[in-house]
Amino acid sequence: MMRGTGLRDTATQLVNPRNLAELRQRTLVHLAAAALLFGWLAAIRAFHTYRVGCLAVTAVLVVGPLSALQLRRRNLLAACYLLILSCIAATALETWLFPSGMGRHYYPVVVVASGLVVSHSGLFAVAAVAALVNVAVSRWQGIGLWDVERVVNPTLFIFLTAAAAYLGSRQLQVALGWTETSYNRALEMLTELRERRATLARTAKALEEAYRRIERMNYALIDARAAAEDARRLKA
Repeated sequence: MMRGTGLRDTATQLVNPRNLAELRQRTLVHLAAAALLFGWLAAIRAFHTYRVGCLAVTAVLVVGPLSALQLRRRNLLAACYLLILSCIAATALETWLFPSGMGRHYYPVVVVASGLVVSHSGLFAVAAVAALVNVAVSRWQGIGLWDVERVVNPTLFIFLTAAAAYLGSRQLQVALGWTETSYNRALEMLTELRERRATLARTAKALEEAYRRIERMNYALIDARAAAEDARRLKA
């Protein structure tokens, strides 16, 4: 019985579907921590360069990740997109504050990170949003739509990165999907096994009670026979 209980507890732990959700939550926590680190570095740069406006990047990279961490227990997918959009907004601010800087080249980093927590369609949606934001910021700065260095090349690089992230994460996504399906199937089988064991236990209990009743009836029959024999001897 102890062996069966241990096996049941082990199976319950293995097929618990919450394990995958916890894995995604841990990935989100790691990405949020990385975003907070970049926010801290942006704050240091703001104080060293005496550009208070750069603190807007820090604010976005602090408020967004912290809000995503608060939201992840209630809605993990919404928390993932909140973190991604916060990183895109921070990159847009970086590009706007430093037009000749490296801000435009940070969008692909956000796209790669998003591939760890969103679906394939969500990955390309993030890439499209990042490309549109880059074009919008460039136009706001007076840059031409067909500027190769600051519009065309970054846009192509964003979508090429999305394609590479898709190819790199496709097998992982498929494996996770198969694993989740297997977990759910194993959980259903375990539940069915428990129900059958409960039914067998009830049947065994009913048989035991029937055996006890038969045994009591047998004892009563023996007593009745003994009483009848005693009565015959007394009459004789």
